[in-house]
Amino acid sequence: MDIYQKLVGESSKFGEKNDCGVKALSVITGIDYAECHKALSRLGRKKCGATRLSSIFEALKQFGFKFVEVQCPYGGMSIVTGKQVRSEE
Repeated sequence: MDIYQKLVGESSKFGEKNDCGVKALSVITGIDYAECHKALSRLGRKKCGATRLSSIFEALKQFGFKFVEVQCPYGGMSIVTGKQVRSEE
């Protein structure tokens, strides 16, 4: 079963829709849907509601991700990316 189909199944157990933020958080962290759903709910996401980008960033921090700015070689833009770090880093 592919990851997306698994997440669709998890989503239906919660009676969810419009939960792409929850699914995205699960995919990028490797943390199960239920835990991501719970984290975003604590940060104010309502059932079947959109997820604020700021809530995703906050959940990532709570899951132990650190954000770094990376200079993009195309067009001189910079982007923010995250990586999970150990507590001793």
